[in-house]
Amino acid sequence: MSFSTQTKDELARIIPEKDCCQLAELAALIRMDGTITINPEQGMGLYIRTENAAVARKTFKLAKEIFNFNIQIRVEKRTRLKKNNIYIISFAHRSKMRSHLKTLGILNEDNTISYSIKKSLVKTSCCRRAYLRGAFFGSRFRK
Repeated sequence: MSFSTQTKDELARIIPEKDCCQLAELAALIRMDGTITINPEQGMGLYIRTENAAVARKTFKLAKEIFNFNIQIRVEKRTRLKKNNIYIISFAHRSKMRSHLKTLGILNEDNTISYSIKKSLVKTSCCRRAYLRGAFFGSRFRK
């Protein structure tokens, strides 16, 4: 097991008590590893892919607590090289997805992609720590 995997497993056990810290952590994770989908019939959706089961569980927990998202987790087995599991966390297409992405700082008020961190997410030092933790969860290390 790699050092980054061990570290992610350990950090995933830390559940922020404050809602603002939970939001900051989820925002960073989605910004780093999220993919927005747009379907003309169903609206916007979102999914996150991770190789770490602890990160998948934490993403599920945070999204459920903060937004009460309708979430599905799918596990795929890689068939090449490392043959490890890939966890795909899918947030169902919803009419409220656009407003949730604005709250997370992913979208601007004019519905364009935001390329900067929303300042209200990282006001306090505990929220900045949570944001960094989420960014680390969303990072992928390549050899």
